[in-house]
Amino acid sequence: YRIAPQLLGDNEESYSNKIQLCIDHHGSNSLGVEDSYIDATAASTCEIIFDLINLMNVKITKEIANCLYTGVSTDTGCFMYTNTTAKTHMIAAKLIECGADFAVINRAMFETKTKQKLALERMVYDTLDYYYDGKLAIIYTTLAMQDKLNLGDDQMEGLASIPRQIDGVKMGITIREKQDNVFKISVRTNGDTDACEFCKKFGGGGHKAASGCAINGTLESVKQQLIDAAKEEQRDIELRIEEIDKILKNAEVVDDNDGDSSVINVGCTVTIKDLEFNEEMEYKIVGSTEADSLKGKISNESPVGKALIGAQKGETVEVETPAGIIKYEILDFRKN
Repeated sequence: YRIAPQLLGDNEESYSNKIQLCIDHHGSNSLGVEDSYIDATAASTCEIIFDLINLMNVKITKEIANCLYTGVSTDTGCFMYTNTTAKTHMIAAKLIECGADFAVINRAMFETKTKQKLALERMVYDTLDYYYDGKLAIIYTTLAMQDKLNLGDDQMEGLASIPRQIDGVKMGITIREKQDNVFKISVRTNGDTDACEFCKKFGGGGHKAASGCAINGTLESVKQQLIDAAKEEQRDIELRIEEIDKILKNAEVVDDNDGDSSVINVGCTVTIKDLEFNEEMEYKIVGSTEADSLKGKISNESPVGKALIGAQKGETVEVETPAGIIKYEILDFRKN
């Protein structure tokens, strides 16, 4: 496995091959270490660290509070991303009580920019392109842009939110050239598009609304790969929408108060007995789109469902199967 060098700083040489424990909030984490603790419900890894510190009965000093608050704030986009939870706010409040300089941290992380960073953003806006009726927006940075403005790697971060902020954009992609023919991809999404699933197509991962990956190639080829993948994603979403529309058009509202309450209808939970094997079973009769045999939900259009609809308690129904006729006795049923 490989640890990103920037995570270890000056300790990289001493510790890069000695990592035994990984604590993370990325559900797609697959780092091959001896032990790991992954909590994908946490908005940031610092939320997990906060819980661990409390379990260890360690006092949170002002310095610890500043570090943890920085992690929580930056991972949630200053509490604006969809991964932010009520727990996130409660932890932030506790850290402020412990002395975290929240105003200083938020200003430094979200409101302070160098003149070079502003110049970079101007250049980035010139790279902005829209695709698929404005649903996809792509920006990029190159090594040449970085060299021209004499920017360090740390100043190249924080651009990924730009395309997603645009009205009507469902997916914003930021392409950053890291070295010759190697590009870091940051994907941010709004709505139903899953950024993590999208990035998995290129060996990456992350969160549903914010993920990343790396792609080798020229800027033009990398950009085209992303455009093609986004087109496929958009087509899948449109197909799902069409399928839902068809279901809604054919759907019927079932009123529990309508019909004969003495007979079985859609929505009833029925207890039956297989007369051949003397085995009792319980099924709920639902519409075809809700059917799930593992959860005991059978479709009203299935052979058993059709046989039960309109039947009464105490009756015996016959179901024709490839193996022959199966007889079931209706022991009881109830409306839910």
